[in-house]
Amino acid sequence: MRAAGSERWRAEPAETKGTRMIRTSLPARPTSRLLALVGAVALTPTTALAAPPDSLTYAKVEAPLLISIRDVGKLADTVAAMTGELGLPGEIAMGPQLAQMMLMTPGLNKNGSATIVLYPPDDDHFEMRGVIVAPVSDYTQLMNVVGGDAEAGVASFEMQGEPAFARDLGRGYAIIGPEHDFVQNYSPGADVMQRHTARLGEVGGRVAGEADVVIVASPEVMEMILREGSGMAQDAARDQAGAFGFGDAVDQAGGAANEALDRFLADARVGVIGLTIDDAGVSIDLATQFNDDSELAGMFTHAGRSAEMISRLPATGYWLAWSADADAPGLGMVTRAVAAMAGMGEDAGDAATGLAGVVGASPAVLQTGVLSRTAVYVRSEQGEQLAGAIGEAMRAMDGQDQGGMSYHTTFEPGAKQIEGVSVASYSVQTEMAAPNGDGDQQEFNPMMAMMDPQAINQIMFGPSSSGPSGYVAATEGGMIQTLTRSESFMAAALTAANGGKSLAGDERLGVSSSRLPAGRAFEAYLALDSIAQTAAPMLMLAGVIPEAPQFGQMPPLALGVTTDAGGFRARLVLPKEAIKMVAGFATPLMMGGGGDWDDEGGDEDW
Repeated sequence: MRAAGSERWRAEPAETKGTRMIRTSLPARPTSRLLALVGAVALTPTTALAAPPDSLTYAKVEAPLLISIRDVGKLADTVAAMTGELGLPGEIAMGPQLAQMMLMTPGLNKNGSATIVLYPPDDDHFEMRGVIVAPVSDYTQLMNVVGGDAEAGVASFEMQGEPAFARDLGRGYAIIGPEHDFVQNYSPGADVMQRHTARLGEVGGRVAGEADVVIVASPEVMEMILREGSGMAQDAARDQAGAFGFGDAVDQAGGAANEALDRFLADARVGVIGLTIDDAGVSIDLATQFNDDSELAGMFTHAGRSAEMISRLPATGYWLAWSADADAPGLGMVTRAVAAMAGMGEDAGDAATGLAGVVGASPAVLQTGVLSRTAVYVRSEQGEQLAGAIGEAMRAMDGQDQGGMSYHTTFEPGAKQIEGVSVASYSVQTEMAAPNGDGDQQEFNPMMAMMDPQAINQIMFGPSSSGPSGYVAATEGGMIQTLTRSESFMAAALTAANGGKSLAGDERLGVSSSRLPAGRAFEAYLALDSIAQTAAPMLMLAGVIPEAPQFGQMPPLALGVTTDAGGFRARLVLPKEAIKMVAGFATPLMMGGGGDWDDEGGDEDW
């Protein structure tokens, strides 16, 4: 939008008002610009407010899709500043700059809230339809600028050569859209904000009250998006797996995924996406509030304690750290299944009330292996029994052939005294199973035939290893296991597991952790700086990059999941430093390997 006198805003001739053919979709250019702002919302500052964006007051609760911005001016200003700080190409930076210009139009409230109300295509409409609830400081002044009649019930004007219509809603808002009848008949109804609050529920309401941009989707929109995405993923997996003879397995997994999706959609009341940012970086929320009294609502009732188990992991440099609270019904089945599959048995798996793990960073990964500094903590009141269950599983596995592999294991209780604790040692060696007496491979696995187990073990556990080995010990409130025979690492693990110095004291992890929602049932941290510092020299040696860049320390990427109040919420935290790192790699690629971004199409009229 430009100021008064712009050739892009032309009043529709009086004799043609109301006679032009109405489009069934929003005008492409103004709508795409506003949606582009929504897409760039990750660059708008966070204001932790309890209430949803104010413009939802005029947004129909029944609308299939709502995109609500808390403060459009703050969004545009911060996006413009961030794109400049990241050094993104000019055409990308142009979007928020144009939005800033548009918001300077007299009569618009630059720092007001706005909501886009959208209706997907249906049997009567082939394109998406909708309106914008726009913030205005002076509706009459705005109509004078764009050439509309403020006194008319529905003002008519042209917007970038396309018909547009507006109606004053009062209380600082106007409705703007491309269809006269849609604008004229639009009515949000009574008690709108109260009904939005009830629809969002407690979990959706948390996201809507905290985020700067909120996207609210009906179950029908969620189904359309999720089924299409699931179908595409299954088709891709089937194409890849079919070449190796695993097509049937993919079909079975796809059937299970479809059943889970059916169950999810049957219980989902609303889907909510929240996008925010502060000086530390970007946060993205994905949430679902389930129908009251539904099966899933009954499962998601527990405020988790996954944060407590991070304090049971050893203080170490790391690539990945995670924890899951098995007491949370929504995650408990998965967590206990993982414990059982780890060799603890079903009974022992049921005894686990939580799992946490860390994959420590190794400065000499080619010599020590990717998993050489890995520790797993199991929270349980039966730590001694869990350690014993691992020993029984190890002894039962020794000499077994499964899935085309042969296993040779050892387990020695009381092998060492570390930090005053008696610890058991174990080892697992794997190799391709020998042919049976008929010359056939035992339980032939086509995937194993294309792999070298020894090479995999060397990558994971070091060049001299044929499988994992480490220590196991009961601790205060659980059990700790390492995938290395390093006594110093086991000592650090025991110290943390028994309440001493731990990974929770890592300052950078604390920065990301503080941005996650409270009451988490699951959380994970990915140290992008440590991974890059390890990978860069190898990429340089392989000739992929000319030199290994230096990376400064930064907070990790973080994911936190809550499973309480009858809903599900996942928040992804992207630190500002990580965004800069990715932008530094991505921008040259976008510019064609260093070419001038503006060489072609630089004068395109946006």
